[in-house]
Amino acid sequence: MTRYWYELDGERLIPTGAAAGPVEGTQHGSAVAAIVARAVDSMPSPGPMDIVRLTIDLSRRVPLGVTEVVANIRRAGRRVQVVEVNLLVDGVEVGRSEGLRMRRGEVIDPAEIRPDVPPVFDRSTHMSEPPWGGNEFLGSMDQTFEYFGGGRAAYWLRIRDQMIQGETMTPATRAAVAADVVLTGGSTYPKNSSLNADLTLSLHRLPVGEWIRIESTVHANAGGWGTSVGTLADLQGAFGHVTKSVLYDEAQPSSAS
Repeated sequence: MTRYWYELDGERLIPTGAAAGPVEGTQHGSAVAAIVARAVDSMPSPGPMDIVRLTIDLSRRVPLGVTEVVANIRRAGRRVQVVEVNLLVDGVEVGRSEGLRMRRGEVIDPAEIRPDVPPVFDRSTHMSEPPWGGNEFLGSMDQTFEYFGGGRAAYWLRIRDQMIQGETMTPATRAAVAADVVLTGGSTYPKNSSLNADLTLSLHRLPVGEWIRIESTVHANAGGWGTSVGTLADLQGAFGHVTKSVLYDEAQPSSAS
């Protein structure tokens, strides 16, 4: 049965249990990324525009409360638009984000674009249990793993849930969901928990189809912080990249994979 992550109450979003992350009482980062992308995609524009960059900065973990997404256009233009997004839960600001959109048109001859190399898609490598342990939100996705371990991973996912009942997620929103699933490293350094304080998604095209491939690598230093970088692809090849800033701490329930 298809679930949905949020109920609409006017302009407010009420998270359901399906939006919960692995830390009790909080929203999963992928659900948060989805509602930010939805807000940016929904802003008016003088012509067709697509998200090319999404940056999400969270000042704290996002509780499972009444969520408001306040968006405004900081830079208006016919070719480039910048949208600011404030995220509030129960009236308290928990993060700020920024989306960059560019106009869509027929400018470059498709024959002149270097073709992507389609990645291998092999359902026979499917693991029935996610290697990052129990997580209801991620468990709602179909997943196929190519490899996982040593700070590196490659896997496919397909979203089965709806963000909001009756709404279809845009391609950019589905990319934002996948972006947060890029490793943070909690499973790489088992004695440490991991927290990503930000997320930057850069797209050079929108994803096509239901399946999205994530390939990521964790980089860290003994000081307890680092970065995680990832590439997003579909059956036509790579379509975007992700960077996270990651903080490591003593072992606690991890906020991400």
